[in-house]
Amino acid sequence: QMDESTGEIDLMITFGDDGGNVHLYDMEKLNCIAEEHLKGAPSSLPKDACLKTWAAHGRHSWVTKVAWVDDMRVLVSGGSDGQLVLSDVTKGEVRLDGFRHRGEVHDFVWLKKVQLLASCGLERHINMWQIPIKTPVYKLEGHQASVQQLCGAGNQLVSLDTSKVILIWDLRE
Repeated sequence: QMDESTGEIDLMITFGDDGGNVHLYDMEKLNCIAEEHLKGAPSSLPKDACLKTWAAHGRHSWVTKVAWVDDMRVLVSGGSDGQLVLSDVTKGEVRLDGFRHRGEVHDFVWLKKVQLLASCGLERHINMWQIPIKTPVYKLEGHQASVQQLCGAGNQLVSLDTSKVILIWDLRE
Protein backbone atom coordinates (compact mmCIF):
# COMPACT_ATOMS: atom_id res chain seq x y z
CA GLN A 1 0.00 0.00 0.00
CA MET A 2 1.36 3.44 -0.90
CA ASP A 3 1.42 6.22 1.68
CA GLU A 4 -0.17 9.15 -0.19
CA SER A 5 1.67 11.79 1.87
CA THR A 6 5.21 10.40 1.52
CA GLY A 7 4.93 8.31 -1.65
CA GLU A 8 6.56 5.39 0.20
CA ILE A 9 5.25 1.89 -0.14
CA ASP A 10 4.19 0.28 3.13
CA LEU A 11 4.60 -3.49 3.10
CA MET A 12 1.88 -5.30 5.00
CA ILE A 13 0.72 -8.83 5.47
CA THR A 14 -2.86 -9.87 6.11
CA PHE A 15 -4.34 -13.12 7.25
CA GLY A 16 -7.61 -14.42 8.60
CA ASP A 17 -8.30 -16.64 11.57
CA ASP A 18 -10.85 -19.19 12.79
CA GLY A 19 -12.92 -16.49 14.49
CA GLY A 20 -13.85 -14.57 11.31
CA ASN A 21 -11.27 -11.83 11.94
CA VAL A 22 -8.81 -10.29 9.52
CA HIS A 23 -5.44 -9.09 10.83
CA LEU A 24 -3.18 -6.50 9.22
CA TYR A 25 0.53 -6.46 10.19
CA ASP A 26 3.38 -4.10 9.34
CA MET A 27 6.11 -6.17 7.64
CA GLU A 28 8.94 -3.77 8.55
CA LYS A 29 8.06 -4.03 12.25
CA LEU A 30 7.77 -7.82 11.97
CA ASN A 31 11.25 -7.99 10.41
CA CYS A 32 12.71 -5.90 13.24
CA ILE A 33 11.04 -8.11 15.85
CA ALA A 34 12.33 -11.25 14.09
CA GLU A 35 15.88 -9.83 14.07
CA GLU A 36 15.62 -9.09 17.81
CA HIS A 37 14.55 -12.67 18.45
CA LEU A 38 17.38 -14.07 16.30
CA LYS A 39 19.89 -12.03 18.29
CA GLY A 40 18.43 -13.45 21.50
CA ALA A 41 17.30 -10.07 22.79
CA PRO A 42 13.56 -9.96 22.19
CA SER A 43 12.04 -6.73 23.48
CA SER A 44 8.89 -6.92 21.37
CA LEU A 45 6.31 -9.53 20.49
CA PRO A 46 4.93 -10.18 16.99
CA LYS A 47 1.56 -8.80 18.13
CA ASP A 48 3.28 -5.41 18.52
CA ALA A 49 3.43 -5.22 14.71
CA CYS A 50 -0.34 -5.60 14.39
CA LEU A 51 -1.84 -2.47 12.83
CA LYS A 52 -5.51 -3.46 12.79
CA THR A 53 -7.83 -6.38 13.44
CA TRP A 54 -11.49 -6.40 12.46
CA ALA A 55 -14.41 -8.81 12.28
CA ALA A 56 -15.08 -9.56 8.62
CA HIS A 57 -16.97 -12.86 8.89
CA GLY A 58 -19.15 -14.66 11.42
CA ARG A 59 -17.37 -15.23 14.72
CA HIS A 60 -17.40 -19.00 14.26
CA SER A 61 -16.17 -18.80 10.66
CA TRP A 62 -12.79 -19.58 9.18
CA VAL A 63 -11.37 -16.96 6.86
CA THR A 64 -10.36 -19.11 3.88
CA LYS A 65 -8.55 -16.49 1.76
CA VAL A 66 -7.58 -12.82 1.74
CA ALA A 67 -6.30 -10.83 -1.23
CA TRP A 68 -5.68 -7.17 -2.01
CA VAL A 69 -7.46 -5.83 -5.14
CA ASP A 70 -5.64 -2.67 -6.15
CA ASP A 71 -8.22 -1.66 -8.78
CA MET A 72 -10.85 -1.25 -6.06
CA ARG A 73 -8.42 -0.42 -3.20
CA VAL A 74 -10.01 -3.10 -1.01
CA LEU A 75 -9.02 -6.28 0.75
CA VAL A 76 -11.29 -9.16 -0.29
CA SER A 77 -11.81 -12.09 2.05
CA GLY A 78 -13.73 -15.34 1.73
CA GLY A 79 -14.95 -17.44 4.60
CA SER A 80 -16.58 -20.62 5.77
CA ASP A 81 -19.71 -18.52 6.39
CA GLY A 82 -20.20 -18.59 2.59
CA GLN A 83 -19.53 -14.92 2.14
CA LEU A 84 -17.17 -12.65 0.24
CA VAL A 85 -16.35 -9.45 2.12
CA LEU A 86 -14.65 -6.28 0.86
CA SER A 87 -12.78 -4.37 3.57
CA ASP A 88 -11.21 -0.94 3.86
CA VAL A 89 -7.73 -1.57 5.31
CA THR A 90 -7.18 2.10 6.14
CA LYS A 91 -10.18 2.13 8.47
CA GLY A 92 -9.95 -1.56 9.40
CA GLU A 93 -13.61 -2.19 8.70
CA VAL A 94 -15.96 -3.95 6.31
CA ARG A 95 -16.93 -1.81 3.33
CA LEU A 96 -19.23 -4.26 1.48
CA ASP A 97 -20.54 -7.72 2.31
CA GLY A 98 -23.46 -9.91 1.30
CA PHE A 99 -21.82 -11.62 -1.69
CA ARG A 100 -23.08 -15.07 -0.70
CA HIS A 101 -22.45 -18.68 -1.63
CA ARG A 102 -24.51 -21.63 -0.38
CA GLY A 103 -21.52 -23.08 1.45
CA GLU A 104 -18.00 -21.97 2.28
CA VAL A 105 -15.96 -19.92 -0.16
CA HIS A 106 -12.99 -21.92 -1.45
CA ASP A 107 -11.34 -19.35 -3.70
CA PHE A 108 -11.79 -16.09 -5.57
CA VAL A 109 -9.84 -14.06 -8.09
CA TRP A 110 -10.13 -10.50 -9.40
CA LEU A 111 -10.27 -10.47 -13.20
CA LYS A 112 -8.82 -7.08 -14.07
CA LYS A 113 -9.43 -7.23 -17.80
CA VAL A 114 -13.19 -7.81 -17.44
CA GLN A 115 -13.54 -6.03 -14.05
CA LEU A 116 -15.30 -8.97 -12.38
CA LEU A 117 -14.67 -10.94 -9.21
CA ALA A 118 -14.90 -14.70 -9.78
CA SER A 119 -15.53 -16.94 -6.78
CA CYS A 120 -16.15 -20.60 -6.06
CA GLY A 121 -17.21 -22.75 -3.15
CA LEU A 122 -19.09 -25.94 -2.44
CA GLU A 123 -21.30 -25.39 -5.48
CA ARG A 124 -20.46 -26.84 -8.88
CA HIS A 125 -20.42 -23.43 -10.56
CA ILE A 126 -18.41 -20.22 -10.47
CA ASN A 127 -20.05 -16.95 -9.48
CA MET A 128 -19.06 -13.81 -11.38
CA TRP A 129 -19.65 -10.61 -9.40
CA GLN A 130 -19.79 -7.05 -10.70
CA ILE A 131 -19.09 -5.08 -7.54
CA PRO A 132 -21.21 -3.63 -5.85
CA ILE A 133 -24.09 -5.78 -7.22
CA LYS A 134 -24.77 -8.47 -4.61
CA THR A 135 -26.13 -11.14 -6.95
CA PRO A 136 -23.87 -12.85 -9.49
CA VAL A 137 -24.09 -11.29 -12.95
CA TYR A 138 -23.01 -14.64 -14.45
CA LYS A 139 -22.73 -18.24 -13.29
CA LEU A 140 -20.24 -20.42 -15.11
CA GLU A 141 -21.59 -23.95 -15.08
CA GLY A 142 -19.85 -27.09 -16.29
CA HIS A 143 -18.17 -28.77 -13.33
CA GLN A 144 -19.54 -32.03 -11.90
CA ALA A 145 -17.90 -31.50 -8.48
CA SER A 146 -17.25 -28.59 -6.13
CA VAL A 147 -14.95 -25.97 -7.62
CA GLN A 148 -11.81 -25.73 -5.49
CA GLN A 149 -9.45 -23.26 -7.15
CA LEU A 150 -9.43 -20.41 -9.67
CA CYS A 151 -6.74 -18.68 -11.69
CA GLY A 152 -7.30 -15.76 -14.03
CA ALA A 153 -5.14 -14.47 -16.86
CA GLY A 154 -6.26 -11.89 -19.41
CA ASN A 155 -9.57 -13.00 -20.91
CA GLN A 156 -9.37 -16.51 -19.48
CA LEU A 157 -10.33 -18.13 -16.21
CA VAL A 158 -9.03 -21.55 -15.22
CA SER A 159 -10.94 -23.60 -12.65
CA LEU A 160 -10.13 -26.84 -10.84
CA ASP A 161 -12.72 -28.97 -9.07
CA THR A 162 -12.39 -31.58 -6.34
CA SER A 163 -12.40 -34.45 -8.88
CA LYS A 164 -9.29 -32.86 -10.47
CA VAL A 165 -11.10 -31.67 -13.61
CA ILE A 166 -9.69 -28.44 -15.07
CA LEU A 167 -11.86 -26.18 -17.20
CA ILE A 168 -10.67 -23.13 -19.14
CA TRP A 169 -13.25 -20.38 -19.63
CA ASP A 170 -13.04 -17.78 -22.42
CA LEU A 171 -14.38 -14.52 -20.94
CA ARG A 172 -14.57 -12.54 -24.13
CA GLU A 173 -18.15 -11.46 -24.82
